[in-house]
Amino acid sequence: MASFERPGMYVPYPARCNPQVDSARANVKAWAVEVGILPSRETPDAADVWDERKFDDMDFALFGALQYPDAPGPELDLLAEWHTWIFYYDDRFLRAYQHTGDLAGAREHIDALLRYMPSTPGEAPPSPGNPVEAGLADLWPRTISTMSPEWSARFAGLTGDMLEEPLREVANARVDVVPDPISYVQLRRKTGGALWTAILAEHAVGVELPHAVESSRALRVLKDTFADGIHLRNDIFSYEKEKLAGEKNGVMVVEEFLGCTPQRAADLVNELATSRMQQFENAALVELPLLFADLALPPDVCLDVLAYLQGLAAGMAGDFEWAKTTGRYNENGAAGESEPSTGDPATLARLGIIRRVAAVAPPPGTVLPDPEAEQVDLPDFHMPYTGGRNPHLDTAYSRVRDWAAEMGMLGSGVPEWDEAGFESANPVRYAALMFPEAPEDRFELAAKWMTAVYFLGDLMDVFERRRDLAGAKAMSDRLAKFVPVGRPGDLPSPIGPLERGIADLWPRIAPSMTVDWRRWFSASVTRACEGSLWKILNVVQRRVPDPVDHTEMRRGCGLEIVMALLFYAQGLSLPAGKTARELIRTLVESILDWRVLFNDIVSFSREVETEDGGINNGVQIMRRFLGGDVAQAIELANSLATAQLGNFERAVAAGLPEDRHQVRGVVDAFRTVIAAELEAHLLVVPSRYATGGTKVEPETAPWRMVPWPTGLGTSAARIGALAGAGGERA
Repeated sequence: MASFERPGMYVPYPARCNPQVDSARANVKAWAVEVGILPSRETPDAADVWDERKFDDMDFALFGALQYPDAPGPELDLLAEWHTWIFYYDDRFLRAYQHTGDLAGAREHIDALLRYMPSTPGEAPPSPGNPVEAGLADLWPRTISTMSPEWSARFAGLTGDMLEEPLREVANARVDVVPDPISYVQLRRKTGGALWTAILAEHAVGVELPHAVESSRALRVLKDTFADGIHLRNDIFSYEKEKLAGEKNGVMVVEEFLGCTPQRAADLVNELATSRMQQFENAALVELPLLFADLALPPDVCLDVLAYLQGLAAGMAGDFEWAKTTGRYNENGAAGESEPSTGDPATLARLGIIRRVAAVAPPPGTVLPDPEAEQVDLPDFHMPYTGGRNPHLDTAYSRVRDWAAEMGMLGSGVPEWDEAGFESANPVRYAALMFPEAPEDRFELAAKWMTAVYFLGDLMDVFERRRDLAGAKAMSDRLAKFVPVGRPGDLPSPIGPLERGIADLWPRIAPSMTVDWRRWFSASVTRACEGSLWKILNVVQRRVPDPVDHTEMRRGCGLEIVMALLFYAQGLSLPAGKTARELIRTLVESILDWRVLFNDIVSFSREVETEDGGINNGVQIMRRFLGGDVAQAIELANSLATAQLGNFERAVAAGLPEDRHQVRGVVDAFRTVIAAELEAHLLVVPSRYATGGTKVEPETAPWRMVPWPTGLGTSAARIGALAGAGGERA
């Protein structure tokens, strides 16, 4: 008996089947025999992974025909063979390495495969020693022969990531912790293969996206939502199969994290898949035209991008159709389901980009719950760390205030930027919490940067209230020129207090820092501006953000700039090794994700009282998604925030390099930042976050800090068990 009734799914695009499907079936099977995936007289042992009956039942040729309905015959064969190969790689890896625990053999296998993707066409790979190597050795030259070196490098990178992911899954499986749903979506995106499919869609439609387009937010959203929608729906289809295999998927993650029934979990995963697909549509209809205008793309490039968009839409529909019928997920297929069309290529409108064809009525993204302006009870915040305070606060305060006045920030007309407002917000006090060990000269300069970050945020709020997306975009574009990665030479002539401030600060800090640090700092300024532009666009549209998009875009907040400043202020160094660098990036993302949720809880009452009703507030987003009350939404947001601290400590425990002293100081400083954020929000400058602006003393605070996780999903997230009370010092 099934664990739940499969929910009705949002299907905005009709599936179409490539008319060459029958010939593809014959050709793909012959290829599978040739490379040893299927047994033959010469390779009878190939049946250890798949026999012919299982191969036919899964029907990867149909998968390709539904994914690429307009591809000509030879192209369809190539693409279907790629998908056959990657599915085979996964199943063989599971049998040969994951079930046996042979991680050393798995590492050797992956390293060998990477040699079959040479960057130069015609370069001879090694002689293949197994079906996976034989398949890749055949597919790679056939694929890159018609593409540029730049595209080939992108494809090699994504294919390499795909090969690595099963190894990471094995490592993650050894940590018996239920991931939070948002983190799961992001992890699944890396492991599920749909991003890899998205780059093959370029090959299928015969276009290469220019770098400026491919690296833009609009295209990133289209590819990410394409992947997330496919993966989440596949998790619903494959629930029974993966449960029997003892594997985790999205439905099980939600079920365990929320402590709900399988039916409720499946319904929520389906709603999240719907939300991601609607985000795809919004990016296509709203963000893509803005990108075309911003880059002044010529018509032929715009048409190429639209052809690629149509390819993604067809792929989403095709994957859904295949998942309903394939023997990989269903023993008996889906009897009675309508057959996909094999008609002529559809226009964007017929594909549903303009006129939706929906299986279920989706919750509109423009609908907000009625705001509840009353003061809410704050939850028990999990805080295992303690902070400090810089002793140079008092001596630096007047100098930083005078600098802000000299730059023109005080008295600029930006709300609350006068003497009284500066004292109330007090960015210098905030800096004292963030940089407790900075020497006096570096602390003062870092506090001035903190003041500029505050001013940037408040200036963006002015643009948001005016719905002035164009003005905010123009300011953001100019601001990037004041933090060049190269050593600062002649900066543009500054206009306004913010540019004057950064033009004064950047030449004083950049020369003493490495190129890698300058690259990070410059990118963090860009991401902070992009995050603000995203918020303004939501307000202009009156659109409640998608939960995943909210998490990822709100990472672009001023805190990342502050974390980069931490390295300057306290004399820390970015580690040189790849493993250590990846660890630092993971830790930064966990802190940013925690901070967004924590900030949205604390500022909820203030934000819902605005005329926009807190559109960009995470608690409001949880209310819309769950359909519950404020208390339930706050509980979920707090549980997700707590989970991010769990992610932080698990990354520290699992990811520290052998040379631990290299990152010991960084990890301890990051823990101090987390504690400082909580103290700044609730004790030092609550006027920026909560209604009323009254400073709350610790003994009368309407909340408690607890050194252990509480709330949803925390029974399996015992941070203390991983790292001791307060986290084991690295």
